[in-house]
Amino acid sequence: MKEVPLSSTWGSVVLLLICLVAVNVTAFFIPLRFDLTEERLYTISDGSRKILENLKDPVRINFYYSRNNAELPPNFKTYAQRVEELLEEYETLSNGKILLEIYDPKPDTEEEEWAQKYGIKPITLPSGNAVYFGAIVSMLDQEMLLPYFDLRREEFLEYDVSQAIQKVSSTTSTKIGILSSMNLEGGRALIPGMAPREKWVFLSELEKSLKVENLPLTTEEIPDEISLLIVLHPRGFSSRLQYAIDQYLLRGGRLIVLLDPNARIDMTSPANQFGQQPQLASDLPELLKKWGVEYDKTKVAGDHLHASQVNTGGGVMSFPMWMTFRSQSLNQEHPITAQLENVLFVEAGTFKKSANSTSDFTPLLSLSDQSGFIDAFQLRFASPDQLSREMKVNDEEKAVMVITSGIFSTAFPEGQPAKEKNESDVSAAGEERKKNKHSSINI
Repeated sequence: MKEVPLSSTWGSVVLLLICLVAVNVTAFFIPLRFDLTEERLYTISDGSRKILENLKDPVRINFYYSRNNAELPPNFKTYAQRVEELLEEYETLSNGKILLEIYDPKPDTEEEEWAQKYGIKPITLPSGNAVYFGAIVSMLDQEMLLPYFDLRREEFLEYDVSQAIQKVSSTTSTKIGILSSMNLEGGRALIPGMAPREKWVFLSELEKSLKVENLPLTTEEIPDEISLLIVLHPRGFSSRLQYAIDQYLLRGGRLIVLLDPNARIDMTSPANQFGQQPQLASDLPELLKKWGVEYDKTKVAGDHLHASQVNTGGGVMSFPMWMTFRSQSLNQEHPITAQLENVLFVEAGTFKKSANSTSDFTPLLSLSDQSGFIDAFQLRFASPDQLSREMKVNDEEKAVMVITSGIFSTAFPEGQPAKEKNESDVSAAGEERKKNKHSSINI
C-alpha cells in the first residue's frame, strides 16, 4: 500500500475532496453515466443521448489530430482512434445535429494555422515535432475548447465531450452560489515574501462550465437565480446568514454542505492568526437540527478497517483518522458515488439521522463497526500513535457523506433574527418570508 507522508499532504487531500465536489456539482446538470467496457471501447450513455435529443441547432465539432505523423507512439494512436470513434458515434446518434469535421494539421498548412488560432495545444515529440490532438466545439456564436485529449482523463472522455456540447447549446444560464468562511479566490499572500495564493482548483473547474458567484457572508437573501448553493466550511456563520440559507431552501433551492470538525487548512485564515487559539470547526446548528441531522463539531471520526498507511517520520503506521474508502464501501446505488473507486477522508466528522426525524436519510459513505471518535482538540497535541490507541470504538452507525430530503419547515419560526453586535450594517433584503412555509428539498 502506498505510504502517505503525514506532514505534507493537507493541500492535496483538500483538492481531492473538492475535485469530487466539482464533478458532482456539474453532474446535477449533466446526468451522465460513464460506460467503459472491459474491451475499453466507448459507448454513449443515456445522459449523453438525452443531450443529443435536446439539441435545437447543429453543433459543430472540429477534431484536430496529426494522424499521419510517423513518430506517434502506439498508445497515442490507439487512444486517438477511440476518441475518433466516440465522436463519430455522437454524430451518428444526433440525427444530423452533430457536424463532425476531422483535420490533419500538418506543419505549415492552413489546418495547422486554424488549430493554433482555436487554441489547440501542440504536443512536442522527442524529435521536436509538434502534433495536435484536440477539438473545438461550437454552435452559433458559442465555443468551447478541448485543447488536448489527455490519456490520463480517458475515463472522463464522454463527460468532457458531452459537457462541451451541453455548454455551447444551453439556452439557460445555470448559476452556482458559494458561501464559505475561507478565501477560495486566492490573492496576495498573507505573509510578505510568500507566493500569492492561488484560486482553489474546484472553483476553477466549476467556472469552466457554469456561472459561479461567490456570495459575501453579509448576504441577507440568496438570489433566486442561484440553481445550487454550496456551503463550504461554514465557520462562524451568523444566525441571519443561516436564516438566508433556510429561506433559500424553502423556496425550493438545492444545497451541498461541507462541514469539517478540524479544518487544518483554515489555520492560515486571518481569523486564526496573531496567536489566537485557532477555531477549526464548522457547523450549522440551527439548520442541522431542523433537517433531522446530528453532527458533533467537537468529534473526529476514525476507522481501523479503513485506516491509511501514513509515514509519521518515525515509521509507517495505520492511522484510523485518515480513512481510505474503496468502491465496495460506497453506496453503489446512488449516481454520486456509484462510479468512485477510492476516496480519502482526513479527520472527518460524521452524520446520523435524528431520532425524531421524518425525512429521508441516505448514507453515501458509511464507517465500519471498527470505527470510533476522538476529541478534535487532541489532534493538535497528541501523536498519531497515541490518537490511534485512545480512539473509542463503538458500533453506532456513522456516515461521512449523506443525502437527506423531505418536507421541512423553517428553522426560524420567529422570522429573521436580529443583527448580532459583530455583524456589518447591511440593508434588510426584501420582504420577510413566511414563517412556517414548507417545501420539498434535497440536501
